[in-house]
Amino acid sequence: MNASNTHKVSVKHILDRIGDQVVTIKSGAAIADAVQILAARKFGALPVIDEPGKLIGILSERDIIRHIGQSGASIAHQCVDDLMTRDVISCEITTNIEDVLTMMSTHSIRHVPVVQNGLLVGLISVRDVLDLQREILGNTNEVLEKRVQGRMIKLRHEISEHLKTQEKLHHANMVLMERMAELEDTKERLEMQGSEIVNLAEELFITQELLHAANKAAPQRESA
Repeated sequence: MNASNTHKVSVKHILDRIGDQVVTIKSGAAIADAVQILAARKFGALPVIDEPGKLIGILSERDIIRHIGQSGASIAHQCVDDLMTRDVISCEITTNIEDVLTMMSTHSIRHVPVVQNGLLVGLISVRDVLDLQREILGNTNEVLEKRVQGRMIKLRHEISEHLKTQEKLHHANMVLMERMAELEDTKERLEMQGSEIVNLAEELFITQELLHAANKAAPQRESA
């Protein structure tokens, strides 16, 4: 699961992590009992249910503190129905966790009961949602890190192969330049040799001409 799939993450993923067992308190229970449960379990809120188990309200630490500020210690003699929030903001197991966070932000609440077919099946907190998001983000970062590492290894290999190819091309270019220099030297030597051959040919021609002239002059000297 990665960050691009958070829109597919539902409340069910949270309940799978924390479990679907919910501590509740029944309608008509004393506030003192609710305070004792909240303190002992370190809860921030308690869903209030009626006899059939239907959710009828939620009692939070904020509700209790607010009423203490208004009525003082006398709330100890009241029941949960007097202090609970009746207009409960709830969600279903298929609700997207981003939608749950929006609910919490919009209504300034930290706990949202999960209701399915009219019955309470769970209670999730803002911490539960954020913990799941952090886990998703952590998994995503791990996947991305592995992909980056794999890409870096491949890139280093490609660079190494490219450098090897460049080195081979450089070596081939150096050899080619050496061969061209040798050919240039050979050309110069051939040109020098050709010039020498021309000079020799000219000398040979002159020698032949002299011999021919000498041969023609010899019979004339004998007849004289």
